[in-house]
Amino acid sequence: MALKEKALMRLCEKMQKAAVPFCLTGPWRLSLLDPAAEWHGFDVLTDTAHFPDADRVLTKLGMRQAVSDCEVHFHFDGADIQLYGMKDYAPSEQYACVSVLGQSVPVSSAEETYIWALMKEDKKCADMLLAYFQSHTFDKSCLTSFTCDVSQYLNDQI
Repeated sequence: MALKEKALMRLCEKMQKAAVPFCLTGPWRLSLLDPAAEWHGFDVLTDTAHFPDADRVLTKLGMRQAVSDCEVHFHFDGADIQLYGMKDYAPSEQYACVSVLGQSVPVSSAEETYIWALMKEDKKCADMLLAYFQSHTFDKSCLTSFTCDVSQYLNDQI
């Protein structure tokens, strides 16, 4: 069992037990679409209203480093976890889930992952997703969990 998989399993188990709505996004999510994609940790996204609860849950699991009011980094079980709170973000119970070591892991859509990469200015991840969308339909209806104006992140390439 890889340590990072164990960390993801524990993270999801504890967040779900505490009834904290969240999803995973970022480079790890991209790796589900492109196994060649590099990733080193997990981006966990929740609404700012649930951010304190998520922070408490993850603090019990490992080392904590506050970055801002809406971003905290953790390290446990060999994995780096970045927790982000986004104002008016509405993680859906309808998210697709993947199974990791028997644990259900809610994941953002490829479209949301692309917008998230642009918002975080993660050019490498965004470019890889843009290449993915050259051969896959970009479904704007998948962006409903973002209540902010995402049109500023959509360009003529999508």
